[in-house]
Amino acid sequence: MQQPQRHERGVDGKGQQSEENLRGKLEDDLVRMHDALASAAPGSIVIMNEIFTSTTFRDALFLGKQVLHRVTDVDLLCVASRSSMNSPRSMTRSSAW
Repeated sequence: MQQPQRHERGVDGKGQQSEENLRGKLEDDLVRMHDALASAAPGSIVIMNEIFTSTTFRDALFLGKQVLHRVTDVDLLCVASRSSMNSPRSMTRSSAW
C-alpha cells in the first residue's frame, strides 16, 4: 500500500515567502495542486484547505473550477474549505463551485 503524499506549503509550512522559497503564495498553491493532481490515482483523497486565498474571489472561483474539473476527471474525493465562504454574501456566490 502506498503512503499518502503530503504537499506542504512553503519551507516553513505556512506559505510564507523566505530566502529558500521565493515563490508567491498563489504560485505555490498552483504548483502544489498541479503536483498533487499529477500523482493522484482514482479514488485518492485530495484535501484543499484555504487554497487560492491570496487572489480575488473571482480568480479563486475560476481556478477552483479548473481544479474540480480535474478532480472529477481523475475520479478523486475532494474536501475543500475557504474561510471567506463562511459569510452569507460569499456563500451565495460560492454555489457555482
